[in-house]
Amino acid sequence: MTTENTQLTELLELANRYPSPHNGQPIVLQQTDTTSFDIFFQKERGLQAAEVSFLFSYVTMGVFIQHLSRCAQALGYAFSYKLGLPPLEAIKGAGLVQFASCTFTPSTSQPDTALHQTLLFRQTSRKKYVQGLDDELAQRTIAIAASKHMQLIKMNRHDTHQAIWLNQRAVFDDMFDDAVRNELNHWLRYTKEEKEAKQDGLAYDCMELNGRAMKFIVEHY
Repeated sequence: MTTENTQLTELLELANRYPSPHNGQPIVLQQTDTTSFDIFFQKERGLQAAEVSFLFSYVTMGVFIQHLSRCAQALGYAFSYKLGLPPLEAIKGAGLVQFASCTFTPSTSQPDTALHQTLLFRQTSRKKYVQGLDDELAQRTIAIAASKHMQLIKMNRHDTHQAIWLNQRAVFDDMFDDAVRNELNHWLRYTKEEKEAKQDGLAYDCMELNGRAMKFIVEHY
């Protein structure tokens, strides 16, 4: 994303932190004038192995629009958009498909600094976090979420282990569908070097698995 309007640079950098299913990061912005953009979905970075997979594409589109709205609010911009979701057939295959356009304009409202910090803090990369939240930071994060009418709960070790196990189980169940398994193999990152180089996809250690063991499971399901 590029723009000659330096006042939008910070907003675009914040928008670039948007969450996406399987960390595929398929959204592309093309600038149409000083403050307006067309918004596209890059089809080959979505999931296509099964009919249900395409639901994730629509989820990604909606999440990105909502994320843009929050970014604008955080930095004191007014945000407007026009949505035109493409039909299912249009999001199959490869290439870009437009699903929205948007405009950012300066606003009289003050930037929301708490929301800005929340957007900066939130991690979306499906890689193992080096360090978790300590109790003080967890409480601060929970309080910020509450002020935005959200509820966050810090899980204990047992519940965290259970959540990881459920994630492992879901991935292992996918092994028995050839198309889904092949697509999953495309997005899995089996080594530290691979996940750092590509900076997308699903890394082995976010599921507490050894990368070589995970690759063996995929190839010998």
